[in-house]
Amino acid sequence: LFNTYPDCPFNSTQLNNVTFVYSLLLYRIESISVWKVPLFEWLPTDFGILFHAYLIIETRDTDSEFHYWSFEKNSKMLVMQQTPWGTKRNVVEGLYGKLRLQGKYWKPTMLVEE
Repeated sequence: LFNTYPDCPFNSTQLNNVTFVYSLLLYRIESISVWKVPLFEWLPTDFGILFHAYLIIETRDTDSEFHYWSFEKNSKMLVMQQTPWGTKRNVVEGLYGKLRLQGKYWKPTMLVEE
């Protein structure tokens, strides 16, 4: 059910659709936030329009443990990630087991939180 990335500094886990639907029955959503990163790291500004946005969902399981999920659409597919034993930072800053942004100038920025 789980596809893990062993070299990931954030212990990211990617789930298939069946696992995700089943997991929703076991988890309660605590908060949802929208984050952004620039489309191009070499730009000095994103002009408020040149960015990639993604959702971060914080859930709590039946044992009151927190889990963090990221949902985003890239040019090829919908990507869903979960950190079952990690922190929110894992899915905010990580994608496919690597850092989203390699440079030091840009950091992920939260747009909205509910």
